[in-house]
Amino acid sequence: MYLLQKIDVNVTQENADILKRPSKIFNSIKAIFHGGMTPTEQRQSEVMLSILQRLNIALRQSEFNNLASVAVNDQTIYESVSTSSLENSNDALAKSFETGDITKVNTLALTVDAVKGGLNYLIHVSVVSKPKAGVSPISLQVYGFIDEFKRIDAESIDIFSDRVKQLMAKTWGNEKEREAKLAILELEFDQEVSNLQARIDSLFPSKSSTSPIQRTIKKDSFKSKNTFHNVRYDDTYIYLPYFYADLDEKNYDMTAFAVDNFESWDNDSVFVDTASTSSDSGWGGFDFSDSSSSSCGSSCGGGCGGS
Repeated sequence: MYLLQKIDVNVTQENADILKRPSKIFNSIKAIFHGGMTPTEQRQSEVMLSILQRLNIALRQSEFNNLASVAVNDQTIYESVSTSSLENSNDALAKSFETGDITKVNTLALTVDAVKGGLNYLIHVSVVSKPKAGVSPISLQVYGFIDEFKRIDAESIDIFSDRVKQLMAKTWGNEKEREAKLAILELEFDQEVSNLQARIDSLFPSKSSTSPIQRTIKKDSFKSKNTFHNVRYDDTYIYLPYFYADLDEKNYDMTAFAVDNFESWDNDSVFVDTASTSSDSGWGGFDFSDSSSSSCGSSCGGGCGGS
């Protein structure tokens, strides 16, 4: 089981103009937007980069500053080999555009993680240029895994499996104990997500909205489309099927849990409207045709280009 909550960032035509020009990141990459982008696509990409940068700032301010990866169009362009700052995402993006590998931006994504209190957090940020109907173009999926179930270094799968099952039987074995533990973790999770949302709202004029916190289970392993993510997070979420089996065997009320049936959590392309041919679709029909420069905007708080 894990906790899951989604933050959708609101964007309107009015504040899209404010978000149209990132500062330092725009200055570092504006000369390398080329290779088949129409003027509208270029300006939309600039807005997406500005949004990603502001979300970087909100995450750092909330102390979610351990960058795992950056992806464009479902293609990973940066992988962290050790603890690294979100500032590195700017360099990774610029390098990819510079080499000519990316000439059109359909999705931008970054993944960060952190251990806080009793939870191991995984946050996946997705910015989609042409989302499917009903899908927000800017979203953050916030996962909270129970840290005490984390696999210990050099622990074999068999030993790990036995230890987790024993742990669940001993301290999570009845509904009263389980509910008390989950309530504490849920409160921690709610406080962290609320703090992150407040940081986001201070940087985006139209604020954001959140879905209810879900206690989520998976019948199968928690998979990633990205091999790097599977390796990085294997120790954190490998216990999930064991937890599900244990609950099922004890005949708990399974309606209290949401079942995650997504094949992979980091496949942003599934939210893209591939049928649309309009360059203005997806962002409420925003007009990106105005090529005049616009400023960072007071809502940024002076931090849009901050490192």
